[in-house]
Amino acid sequence: MASTPVRSPRLHVGREQPGPTTVGSTVKSRQTTTRGARIDDDAPTEQPPLFEIEPAFQARSAVVSTCGKYRYSLSRRWAADGPVCVFVMLNPSTADADHDDPTIRRCIGFAHQFDCAALHVVNLYAYRATDPRELWKVDDPVGADNEQYLSAAAELARESGGYLIMAWGGHARPGRAAAVTETLAAIQELLCLGTTVHGQPRHPLFLPKQAPLVQWAPPSTMPDSRSEPPAPPRFDPVPEAVIEGVKAAGWPGIVLPQMRMGGYLVYPVVDINRQAWDERLAAGHGPELERSTLKIWEGWAPDLGPMPPPTVLSITGLVSTARPQAALNALTFLGGAGGGLIVATGSRGPSRTTLMECDIEDIGMAWVPAGGEPRLLVKGRDGPVATARRITLTRHAEEELFQWALTTEAIR
Repeated sequence: MASTPVRSPRLHVGREQPGPTTVGSTVKSRQTTTRGARIDDDAPTEQPPLFEIEPAFQARSAVVSTCGKYRYSLSRRWAADGPVCVFVMLNPSTADADHDDPTIRRCIGFAHQFDCAALHVVNLYAYRATDPRELWKVDDPVGADNEQYLSAAAELARESGGYLIMAWGGHARPGRAAAVTETLAAIQELLCLGTTVHGQPRHPLFLPKQAPLVQWAPPSTMPDSRSEPPAPPRFDPVPEAVIEGVKAAGWPGIVLPQMRMGGYLVYPVVDINRQAWDERLAAGHGPELERSTLKIWEGWAPDLGPMPPPTVLSITGLVSTARPQAALNALTFLGGAGGGLIVATGSRGPSRTTLMECDIEDIGMAWVPAGGEPRLLVKGRDGPVATARRITLTRHAEEELFQWALTTEAIR
C-alpha cells in the first residue's frame, strides 16, 4: 500500500492541536570516578524533569550515561515555542550536547523544513556505536532507562503539535522495533521519510532534503500484507545465441533478460558483487531510483560519516540482436554505460562493411550460426567508454551534422 504524503507542515488527524511545549534543560553526564563510590554504568548522573515549559530554553542538550556508552536523548532548539520534530532512530553515534554528527545535522535540516522549533532525538537502542553491528556484541544495547525517554519523546511530539518520525532504517531487530512501535503508536501518529524494501522507516542520513513526510504503518499491520503476493512478472528467457555470443567475447558476469535502455532494446551483462548484494538486501536497502538521492550518494565523502549503501553490480556491457546498423546506433549511443556487442545469427554472417564499422566504433561482433560454433569476429571493448573516448564520439556526431547541414544547405 502506498504511503500517504503529509500535505501540511503540521499534521493532526482527528486531534485538536494543543499548546506548544519547550524542551527542558537536560544534562549531558560525564563519567567520573570517586574512590569507594559505586557508579551505575548506564544511568544518567541526574534525572531532571524530561521536558519543562519555560520561556528560557537550552539550545543544545543531551542525556548521556555516566560511562558515556549510552545516550538516551539529544535536543537542539532554535525557538522558545513551537512544534518539536522527534526522530526515533536506531542508535546514537558520536553526537552529544556539544557536537553534531552527520545524522544530527541532516535531522536538523528536516526539522527546519517542517517549520519546527526544535529537534529531539531518541533511539530504539541507546548504546552508542558508529557501526550498527556493534549493538549485537554488548549485553544490553537498549539501555536501562531508554523506555521512559522513548515514551516521553512521543508525548513531547503530541503536546507540542509536532511530529513523531520513525527513522531507524533496516538494521533493527524485528521484536524490538515492534515493541517500540506499539508503545509509540498509542501516544502519537507515526510518520516516516519513506520505507525500505522491507517496509521499515528509512534512515535520514542519505535522503535528499526533498524527501516527503508520510504516514507510516508497520509492515505487519499494512492491509495488503495479509493478501496473497502478486505473481512475479514473466520474462522471455535469454536466447542461447546471446549467451554463446557473450561467452565468445569473454565477458564476465551474467546476462539479464532484454530490457529497454535509452529507447533501445538490449541484453545487459552485469558482474554482481554478491557480498554487497546480500548486505543491501539484509539492510533493506533495495534499488534506489531517486536521482536526487543517488546524487548525494555519489558525492559522499568518508569524513561525512558512514558510507552510503555499496554498489551491487557493475555493467560489463550491452548486447544487441538488432540489424547491424540499428545495433551500432544503439550501442554507440549507450557506450557510456558499458561495452557493446552485436550478436548475429544469420547463416551468411555479417558483411565486411559491418565488421569495419564495428571496429571503428570499438563494438564487438559475435557470429553464432545455427548449428555452428560461435565466433568472435570483432573483439571491441568491455566496460564503459573512457571520458576521452566519449568526447571523441560526441565530436564525431557533431562533425557529421555539420556536413549534413552543408549538404542540405540548411544554413545560408
